[in-house]
Amino acid sequence: MKVLFICSRNRFRSLTAETIFDGAGGHQVRSAGTEEGARVRVTAGHLGWADLIFVMEKRHVARLQQKFRAELATKRIVCLHIPDEFEYMDEDLIDRLRGGVAPHVDFGRLPAAALHCQERVPMPEVIITGWRHGLRKISMTHSLQTHAKLGLGAAKSVTDRVLEGERVTVELRTAEAAAALARELQILGAECTLQDGAGAG
Repeated sequence: MKVLFICSRNRFRSLTAETIFDGAGGHQVRSAGTEEGARVRVTAGHLGWADLIFVMEKRHVARLQQKFRAELATKRIVCLHIPDEFEYMDEDLIDRLRGGVAPHVDFGRLPAAALHCQERVPMPEVIITGWRHGLRKISMTHSLQTHAKLGLGAAKSVTDRVLEGERVTVELRTAEAAAALARELQILGAECTLQDGAGAG
């Protein structure tokens, strides 16, 4: 199942959900935010991709319906009623997420490494904001594998999300790898910016 989590800024609640649930039980998970300036802002592409959509608050439902009423016509949306008062990977937030999703989707046993990632260490990021005509998507996928150390499936997913019009943030292990990826993506036809770890939030 393809599951989408939505909060306001995609920095704490929905990003935590993506971190702990992605891949669990064989499900694919993405996250996004409704507000301008969100880490990843929700698009029609996100909603079309998702089989099930979880939002944190009722106001997120209202914002989605205001902008994407047609795209939501056949979509199932569940409100988890989780307020904006938690940090990324907060233990209480994780407990509430697990309890909230349990009646709707079986993620099975979550990886211990995900549950114990209490502090998110800022890392260099390449933010892919769009693409130009003639984008070499196969080469882009290969570049993501090489520099971001993504598996083939994950790298293809990033490429597909960019083609769908999504703004995608890719984290890398070193500043050198981030710079190399940004250079290659621009040559291949992607629009992107480089952000060092100190600026990540």
